[in-house]
Amino acid sequence: MRSALRAVVALALMAAGCGDDDAPADTGAVDGGVDAADSGPLVELPEPPALPMLAPCPEGWAEVEPEDGSPTRCDPFPAAPTGECPLGQALFVGESGCAEIGPPCPADGWPIDLPTGSPVLYVRADAAPGGDGSVSSPFAAIRDAIMAAPSGATIAVAAGEYEGDFAIDSKDLHLVGACLSTVIEGVSRFPVITLRQTTSSVENVRLVGGNQGLSISDAVVDLRAIETMPTTDPHIASLSLLRGSMVTAESVLLRGPINDGLAVSASTLDATRFTVQDSFQLAVSLSSSTMTARDFAIRRFGHEEAAGTGLFTASETTVELERVAIVEGFGEPVLSSDTTNLSITDGVIVGPPLDRPAPLSGIGSIGPDGVLSLERVFVAGLRGGGIVAAVGTVFTARDLVVLDTLTPEGGSSGYGLEIAAGTDATLERVYLARSTVLGLLAEGSGTVVEASDITILDVAPNAIGTFGRAVQIQNGANVTLRRAELRDSLEAGMVVAIGGSSLDATDVAILSTDRRACAEDGGTCPAAGVGLGVYERGAATVERFLVRDSYLAGAQIARDGALDLADGIVESNPVGANVQVSGYDLGRLMSGVVYRDNGVNLDAEELPVPDPEAVRR
Repeated sequence: MRSALRAVVALALMAAGCGDDDAPADTGAVDGGVDAADSGPLVELPEPPALPMLAPCPEGWAEVEPEDGSPTRCDPFPAAPTGECPLGQALFVGESGCAEIGPPCPADGWPIDLPTGSPVLYVRADAAPGGDGSVSSPFAAIRDAIMAAPSGATIAVAAGEYEGDFAIDSKDLHLVGACLSTVIEGVSRFPVITLRQTTSSVENVRLVGGNQGLSISDAVVDLRAIETMPTTDPHIASLSLLRGSMVTAESVLLRGPINDGLAVSASTLDATRFTVQDSFQLAVSLSSSTMTARDFAIRRFGHEEAAGTGLFTASETTVELERVAIVEGFGEPVLSSDTTNLSITDGVIVGPPLDRPAPLSGIGSIGPDGVLSLERVFVAGLRGGGIVAAVGTVFTARDLVVLDTLTPEGGSSGYGLEIAAGTDATLERVYLARSTVLGLLAEGSGTVVEASDITILDVAPNAIGTFGRAVQIQNGANVTLRRAELRDSLEAGMVVAIGGSSLDATDVAILSTDRRACAEDGGTCPAAGVGLGVYERGAATVERFLVRDSYLAGAQIARDGALDLADGIVESNPVGANVQVSGYDLGRLMSGVVYRDNGVNLDAEELPVPDPEAVRR
């Protein structure tokens, strides 16, 4: 059967050479002795993909020109300190070095700019007992001022140290410290301040100790210039919003070590200039809530032995983040589930140093009916997966860079981008470099990917020296691809396989696909090295393309795969196209296609076929 297929290939080439100047010629062998470039049509090179545009950077960020040739990116911390910021200061997105959280302390120790049209009660830590709350006879305890204050009053607290564990409950008050030297310390296993059923504000205070810094329930609250920090035991949650609360927050630092940082349930938060750092478990979690945030940072979560999560969302939550940094975490920087709607604009998400072992991490959106939107986002150093969109998620990415997706501790892969299980994805100007095993995986029935301007470079193999593919389309996924460059892959540049998977591609360059790593240096595994492989009922249509410098074959069809090529170039490969499907219509590979400088242009040898399926991580 195989010799008959070789004869069919030879006859087809001979017929094409006699009657069609566009086809490669043949001299009686399986492959022709004259390349199509010598007499064939002029074919334009494919239009190259546009690169992501992360610049111009947001105000206060610094442009970075990488030495590795990847696109210009933006640094949200242009002058980060080498050590920790001192008390009263924080590393905020878009600000140089350690910045003051709140205003400087006034010379007399009292808050400034207090209201004149409503009652003001004064509190000073060293006041004599029995004060009446006037500026000349202040209270010594905040609790006494709260009890005495009418609804709508302002409580002005001088710089000093105060006992916490008090509540503002069912009355509206404005608690204003002089500066962050106004320190309120919890002395029990309760929140330092609790606000319930109130419309109130808290400004210019540092909250220390307690099991939480602030607990807000069924309240409307304005927070400004707040720093929280635990004492001996980590906070359960530094700031919690519950039961329909509506909170605005500006200039807030939740300082660790903490178990959870910000916890929002059935509430709304609008945050600006907000940093959460050093959480063991969930830095930020939201359920059935809405959050809008700008200049928002999550720094250092989890640790090498136990993964944490930077941002976790669930249960019909909507999150809109602008100018955000999630960095130095061990674990998932972003994990959204259920019907979450999450958008990130101008974001930097970076994992731990590449030379440190780390648990599974990645940006994950797991539906059903979830929405993930990324625009001008830089991702680097994650483990296991850069971005995973699955289970019915609607995923949009524009101007996205993903670098150095490594294998996690105990894992086997580090896909740059995984789109699976019925996800609908739109990708525009995406750059993936130095992923592990796969650059892009499109997987599963109902998965539809519309992709344009895609660059995928330098995919590494797994631990046993196999894979290293730029693109894998499998198990019924459907991909439309416009303008792509896939370069320096191993084993296969692109594979379309299994269960009706399909590819419709225009303007694609597949360059320098090398053999498997396990075949190097005397290794005995099958070398492979195929630019484009179509197998097991996969189907691909590719127009205006270039396949160059593959280790084995520019294109390969086997096991009932179907490939249609038009208006492209197959050059500098040992085999131009390897056809292992009996009776295949070779005209489907020749419409305006130039085969040149190949060892043989078309061949029917039983050459090694890469594994059609990649196992999902």
